[in-house]
Amino acid sequence: MIKLMVEEGFEILLTVDKGIPYQQNIKNYPIQIALVYTRDNRLKTLIPKIELIEAALKQKKGKLIEIDLK
Repeated sequence: MIKLMVEEGFEILLTVDKGIPYQQNIKNYPIQIALVYTRDNRLKTLIPKIELIEAALKQKKGKLIEIDLK
């Protein structure tokens, strides 16, 4: 999945899957993983928090960015 995202021009993968850093070899790809910790991963819950996610992405650098919204 990450390889395809890179081929399509994606720069960031936003996910709530806590296992993805262990499932994928993210060091091999030029993409950031934004791992969001949240109590509820429904879209209607996450949409109001988009500004918090964007701010965290601007502040943090690295391959794996962890964002705690709990």
